[in-house]
Amino acid sequence: MRVAIIAGFNDLDYKGWTRAFAFADQFEFLGHQVQTFNLYKIDECGNYLGYTDDQLRDFITQQKDFDFVLLLDCINFISPLFAYIDIPSIIETANDPVAFMQNINKAQYFDVVISPDKRCVENYRNNGLDAHWFKPWVDPNIHLPLQDCITDKLAVGIPEGWPGEGVHHFMNTKLRELWENKKPTTRYDLNKFLNRGKIIFCHSKHGGLINLPFEAAACSRLVLMNRLHADTGIYDLFKENVDAVYYTSWKDALNKIRYYENNPNEIKIIAESGWRKVINHHTIGHRVSEIIEIVQGI
Repeated sequence: MRVAIIAGFNDLDYKGWTRAFAFADQFEFLGHQVQTFNLYKIDECGNYLGYTDDQLRDFITQQKDFDFVLLLDCINFISPLFAYIDIPSIIETANDPVAFMQNINKAQYFDVVISPDKRCVENYRNNGLDAHWFKPWVDPNIHLPLQDCITDKLAVGIPEGWPGEGVHHFMNTKLRELWENKKPTTRYDLNKFLNRGKIIFCHSKHGGLINLPFEAAACSRLVLMNRLHADTGIYDLFKENVDAVYYTSWKDALNKIRYYENNPNEIKIIAESGWRKVINHHTIGHRVSEIIEIVQGI
């Protein structure tokens, strides 16, 4: 098939990882032809100047050259040019549920909406849209166990703003040298950082599915994440105390970290189970295959 991918990305970056490149590489690996159209305007130094319709307009003029178009999450960007898309189309709303009200307006222009939030999928369907649960995924070429990385921390985490920063400050105070949190600048840096911890603390600020537990599991680390509502489908994806461990409060998380500090063999068992779950069911390859199946049904 001939695939058009519309997204916002820095095309001056090394083509190792942006979400657009990850999808494009996987489609090409499967033998499909891909062309990307960038919604970001970037200067010669790689600085973002904001969204633009320029390449979207280019796509509209040549859309008949493609079998379908995939629009990747573009936060609050919406364009009247979406109304001129006249080939099978899919919009991915990766920032659900936070931006659901914005996304439902954009989704009207597309044949299918794919969302990582199971609850939002039902809301899209209740509004007459064809919606599919598009679960988070990992690129196993990026997120993987690193044999040459020293695991020097009991637990690590990625802060994401209050209350995320609050719980990370709490862990810093209680665990001291056993804990570290930081915000890596690239996906490669993220993978190296995750490999430094035996336990990956995954805090979902807005109570929805996020990529971090999947990325942590792909590194063969124990996933410790806050307990989400069952309607998110998380317990169907990661079985409790088998593929991942859940906590109900900051103190509960701290107690569980200390428990596993004294039970390292259980860390290995759960980490390996989580790794197998992600590698067997939640990679970019699995998601691209799902997209192809959806396209065939449009």
